[in-house]
Amino acid sequence: MVYEARQLVETAQGAKGIAELMKAMLPGTDIVYAKARNVSDFRKEYKMLKSRLVNDYHHAQDAYLNIVVGNVYFTKFTRNPMNFIKKEARRDGRNYDYNLYKMYSKDIIRNGEKAWIATSEQGPGTIRLVKETMGKNTPIITRQTFEQRGELFNLQPVGKYSAKKDNYVPLKINDEKMQDVSKYGGYTSLNPSYFIFIEHGLEKKRKKCFEVIHSYYAAQIKTEKDLIDFLLQKGYKNPRVINARIKKNALIKYNGYFLYIIGMDARKNIEFSNATAMCLKNKYIQYVCKLEKMNKAILLSEKQKTNLHWDEKITCKSNLELYRELTEKHLHSIYQRHPRSIGKCLADGEEAFKLLDIEEQVKIICDIVQYTSFQRGVFSLKVLGGPKEVGRIRISGNMTEAKECKLVNYSITGMYKTEMDLLKNKREG
Repeated sequence: MVYEARQLVETAQGAKGIAELMKAMLPGTDIVYAKARNVSDFRKEYKMLKSRLVNDYHHAQDAYLNIVVGNVYFTKFTRNPMNFIKKEARRDGRNYDYNLYKMYSKDIIRNGEKAWIATSEQGPGTIRLVKETMGKNTPIITRQTFEQRGELFNLQPVGKYSAKKDNYVPLKINDEKMQDVSKYGGYTSLNPSYFIFIEHGLEKKRKKCFEVIHSYYAAQIKTEKDLIDFLLQKGYKNPRVINARIKKNALIKYNGYFLYIIGMDARKNIEFSNATAMCLKNKYIQYVCKLEKMNKAILLSEKQKTNLHWDEKITCKSNLELYRELTEKHLHSIYQRHPRSIGKCLADGEEAFKLLDIEEQVKIICDIVQYTSFQRGVFSLKVLGGPKEVGRIRISGNMTEAKECKLVNYSITGMYKTEMDLLKNKREG
């Protein structure tokens, strides 16, 4: 039996196509459409609200809950709930009112198949298994890797006084006289197409580093010789290519921490985004949901200059408890390996946090949670005595002194994985 979440696109041709494909590939399969609202009600009933800010596990959790709730509804009502209610009405000889909110308070069994065992004196029932599954931190998240296409650079030209040879392209490619950007200016903000990992330098002083191939040059590099010539023109001595194509959003394991590679700046610093999901207990996730909602309300109130309706469940005491939990995570879990770890800043800034008004506490906690999410953004920890700008993950592209630098490749489903140790030029898995 296959369950499909239809939500707002239930009639989309794509959804219909997938359903027909499943029927063709799996004869005898029943396609059960699970409504998003039913899953949402289930989450509210059992205090399992999802937070898009903490991590992306809610996608896997939604898929699982669609199976749970879809199976309950299908077992209880079969394909048509109205037929079920009409049959009950005919049986009782009266109008039949069915309270869906009480559905999970009773066992749901049909033809010997148990879809739901209610909580009773004999035990917690099915909900215990559901909560245990929801509490697992095992979903595998994969990101689409790609080579950047489209716009090659900023179409607004820059004058000769600003243009630098390595980071700008000439105004006219085919005109020899216009090649010198220091005289005639050029175009800047070259968009990266993909990255490479190379070794270069003198025999006893070899270095290993990332390099970017911008979209402007990508079409010109068709062979390994073209790539070597390109590197020689960039000033690399005796270059050797270890990996000739690392796509944007590729997963990199750097000194024990997982990151997505997304860019490189003019100073040869590689820019990453976070790829290590934050895992919190359910009670903290439920509280973060309240903070997210309140933070949006605060920002809207400030913008529109309207009165703010405060959620009484958000308190300074609860804020401090969550703050300490996040501090502990950043100090003693995998986040201590973050290239730009903020654990010490959070620990040193606890007293300053206590002195903040409750609205400022809400804002700063949401920023701290977002720091380890997959949402990119910049914020300040100045109110805690920390840096003015936090969020960008930029480290030197020179990996010679790195303890670990691996390229991790997952299949689309996440079921298969291979690794390449870029420092040792060795494949694993």
